[in-house]
Amino acid sequence: MYTAPFSPGTCQYDVSVAFIPPRWFLLPVLVSRLNRVPQEWRPLNVNVVVSKSYHRFSDWSFEDAETRARALGVTLIVAEDIGPLSKIIGARHNPSVATLIVDDDRDLSPLTWETACRCSRGTDVVNFSPDPKLLYGSHGYLLPNGFDPVTIDAIIDAYSTQRWGYHDDIYMSCHLHDTNQTLLHLPIDANSYILSEITSSRLAGLIETV
Repeated sequence: MYTAPFSPGTCQYDVSVAFIPPRWFLLPVLVSRLNRVPQEWRPLNVNVVVSKSYHRFSDWSFEDAETRARALGVTLIVAEDIGPLSKIIGARHNPSVATLIVDDDRDLSPLTWETACRCSRGTDVVNFSPDPKLLYGSHGYLLPNGFDPVTIDAIIDAYSTQRWGYHDDIYMSCHLHDTNQTLLHLPIDANSYILSEITSSRLAGLIETV
């Protein structure tokens, strides 16, 4: 089925998401839903993080992904496979605007896009999940404009070398609390729902919660 390319909005934030190969078919779903968001709430850009090869998915075709991304009007960001935390890498693409971090298998409430837009000029990390201390990509969280790309690199490096396999959202939450980053808690009433039951093969480790 044909999906129209992403039509950029006018609100000052981007979206960053990392699709694992078994869920790549959901990218047109995300683009289609974003195109239905009112333009004044819609993000400027969709950053899709992928790797040219994956430890867990040997039959992945990067060339096919590149062709699909071009057709759908999204920005493909190529990075080493570091598991689920890859989704924050897109925040380095344009640090002058805020970045909404989302999971690849969820359909977010329309309120998330509107609220992200309203918060996009703020200076705090915005947490849309029901838990005031824990960020969840399944509900979305917003990294503010000016969020230091060096900080993102440090988070990724520490995760990939020390915490591989740990729950990425919990790890991200702990890191921000440890560095005294303010989290603005704006829970969205309507929960996201799962678009795909496909899961990755990673093992979720245990990490002390905040």
